[in-house]
Amino acid sequence: MQYHPALGQPQGRAGTLREAPARRNFAVMDGPSTPVRVIARLVAQPDKVEQLRALLARAGDRSRAYSECRAWNLLRNRANPREFVSISEWVDAPAYEARMRDAEWIEMTSRLPDLIEGEIGFELYHVIG
Repeated sequence: MQYHPALGQPQGRAGTLREAPARRNFAVMDGPSTPVRVIARLVAQPDKVEQLRALLARAGDRSRAYSECRAWNLLRNRANPREFVSISEWVDAPAYEARMRDAEWIEMTSRLPDLIEGEIGFELYHVIG
């Protein structure tokens, strides 16, 4: 198990970089300035749905304020309204990692264990096309 950079606790396969195989007409970019997408899946405890939604919405607003954050979207599963997915894009991995070290981010994410059920599904992806 690896560690989520903000929570500092086991999170399954947290922080792994996924690289898709190179395909015709697509170049795999993996240099230091490669954009990174972060996808996180969280399931709220039954009585904490609104609290988690509000926390994630605030996290998105604050992340979008960073010039290095190209996009941050929060999705809610139509079939399971307790399930949320955030998708963000950062100019590069160092920019994302800087956000994870931000005191405000650490404070916000420290409240997640009381709001979620199970582990955070957390993955980092390189943008390749």
